[in-house]
Amino acid sequence: MRKALIATALLASLARPAAADEYTTYASLLVTPTGASDATRCDMMSLLNLPAAWHSGDAIVVMLTAGPAYDRQRDSLIAELLAEQAAVLEVSPSASPTCVGSGHWATPPATQAAALDMVFGGLRAARQAAGGGLVVAIGLGPEGSLALAAADEAEA
Repeated sequence: MRKALIATALLASLARPAAADEYTTYASLLVTPTGASDATRCDMMSLLNLPAAWHSGDAIVVMLTAGPAYDRQRDSLIAELLAEQAAVLEVSPSASPTCVGSGHWATPPATQAAALDMVFGGLRAARQAAGGGLVVAIGLGPEGSLALAAADEAEA
């Protein structure tokens, strides 16, 4: 499975976007960073792309992106992953989540630790809330270093 995901990621940079939109279901998934305390709950809505034949227990790729802006490479990779029947959860760890604490809205500081909390929150949401079986994180662009940091046991 690992080799198939790597091969898919490499081929996606060469392939044009597949016409998967008409067979894809889009859903919003609430992602809470793992470091969020009960006093200050920080949530972020993320986009979950589900292929037509996807069932609970199938693979989900947590795609770490810098933002929702149009990106041909990201869209091609998502289309290829959907064609392989893997769901894709788009998480932007560097974006500030909305936090509610003590009855007022706040924006937490953007730090590496806060971004990693969002990555781990995305992985947890993909597994627990969306029902994913195999769950992996792929960092695209500047967020690639976060995927590597999340795999480092010293960071976790």
